[in-house]
Amino acid sequence: MSVPVATRRSAAPLSRWVVPGLLLWAVGLGIGWFATARGAAADGELALDQALGAHRSLLGTAIGRFFDLATGPQVAPVLLLVVAGLLWWRRRHETALLLLGLTGVGWVSVALAKMLIARPRPPHDLVHAMSLETSPDSFPSGHVAFAAALLATVVLIAHRRGHPVGRLLLVGVPVVLLDAWARLYWGVHYLADVVAAPLLACGTVLLLAPLATAVVPRAVGLTPSWLGGPRRS
Repeated sequence: MSVPVATRRSAAPLSRWVVPGLLLWAVGLGIGWFATARGAAADGELALDQALGAHRSLLGTAIGRFFDLATGPQVAPVLLLVVAGLLWWRRRHETALLLLGLTGVGWVSVALAKMLIARPRPPHDLVHAMSLETSPDSFPSGHVAFAAALLATVVLIAHRRGHPVGRLLLVGVPVVLLDAWARLYWGVHYLADVVAAPLLACGTVLLLAPLATAVVPRAVGLTPSWLGGPRRS
């Protein structure tokens, strides 16, 4: 009797993703430490932000505004909760919990990097930043981390279900890159901040994937029916 592809993939040992996750974190933190020690003026990051700030356009500003809101702390959590809620309502419980949990933790995990590497944001007056951020820490970019964590989680879910991930990456990677560009264009981050953010966020998703894929199905099985959980005979 043959085993369905989705079942084989979901049952595959995910511990092999832990080492890549640790490597992504090591590289991400290494980028942050190197850039902070060298200085934004010395490695050209400040000059890049200044060049972008001096050549802004209506289209670029519109793109920057969109990502500033869509992947920011005011809107991103709401969008994530709404999508997860819709998936739960459609009784795709496991997908809803994985999407909410892995994306959320992958996003907020970069707060650890902010504590480990204290890097101030680009000087507002020199780069003509488009907004005043409430957080003084520049490294890494939380906006880019959210987009990357969401993409990594969606790819993980699709992979577990035996679906091809090529199209997801073909659409998702350019969106993450555009988000990274938008944060530089907005004048609130340096290049190292937006390069390291996807590494750290995706690293977290990989590190937590084995635990999440083991715990979430059990949690769904224990969900009471009045919360939309599995019906018991």
